[in-house]
Amino acid sequence: RVVKETCNDQRRCPISVSRELFDIDPCPLLFENKGVTISFNCVPGSFQETWFCPGDPLHFHCPPSSLLVFKSVNLEHETRPRDEQCQHVYPFALNGATTTNSLHGDSKEESNLCPPGSLVSDTLTGECQGKTNCLLKPSDVPLVTIWSQPCALPKITKALRTVHTC
Repeated sequence: RVVKETCNDQRRCPISVSRELFDIDPCPLLFENKGVTISFNCVPGSFQETWFCPGDPLHFHCPPSSLLVFKSVNLEHETRPRDEQCQHVYPFALNGATTTNSLHGDSKEESNLCPPGSLVSDTLTGECQGKTNCLLKPSDVPLVTIWSQPCALPKITKALRTVHTC
């Protein structure tokens, strides 16, 4: 509790180990050589959102000492202003249809019009997560798997949204 209250949302967090750190001595019969093990996870300061259209290569690049980590991977099917980004692939859009298949519950609406977000996420994270560089060409099996997933309605605009950090 003390560590959580002291360290959450801090970039640095010095902890002095003393009897005052504990409400109750966890080892009252041990008089010497007591220690503390603290487990923690660092949360990145920022994430990058990137959109990909069918036919686009996916390229992620991290600095040499960093690894790629995805916060979310979404295969989205919607008709919004962003559709202009994929107009070279879809010269039309299904009026009024909006559905998002998402990993990690990022979507506000979910539908079974198109494949589940976990398939898309598992495919991309399996190929790229934990790497310094990742390049997937449109003809690579993982991208073919993602983009070839059928939707219940024809002419739905697809876009792949990733939120990631290094």
